[in-house]
Amino acid sequence: GTWHKGIDINLKTGGDTDWGYPAQSMFPGTVVFAQDRVTSWGGIVLIRSDPWVVQLVADLTGVVLDVLDVQYAHFHQVTVKEGDIVNSGDHLGSLGKGTNNSWWAHLHLEMRRTKRPAAEGQGKTDAHKASVKKHYLDPLHIMDVLTFSDFGNILPRRVLTAPHEGGM
Repeated sequence: GTWHKGIDINLKTGGDTDWGYPAQSMFPGTVVFAQDRVTSWGGIVLIRSDPWVVQLVADLTGVVLDVLDVQYAHFHQVTVKEGDIVNSGDHLGSLGKGTNNSWWAHLHLEMRRTKRPAAEGQGKTDAHKASVKKHYLDPLHIMDVLTFSDFGNILPRRVLTAPHEGGM
């Protein structure tokens, strides 16, 4: 009954069975924010995708992207730090429940098309909803376009790798 600027992903077994489960990077890029304890959120990792990924997603979706930032939230433990270079499939941390054990354990995933601060609040007004449409992408749509449709275990079906320079 409420709107949401990302998606929440759980294992098929539900409840707190996700507690401690590893989360991996969807795309290669640079960690621009990584903290273990952010009020309400728990641990957060924000990754700025490599330029070739931004171009690929823009080409496949027809959406103009300034950046492709992916935020992973509600970690119990974060295992990367700001400035780290990550590849698709690299371990980012383990799932938790937010600070003060606020929710069932799960991964909150957001995709941003413009630079936004990590842990940006949800907001509840129509103006906030309009802002989300302007600055965020629907992660389900992006996963579908890139055929990452089986995310029941949080990991993409295949690892996205950089194109080879000069062909095969």
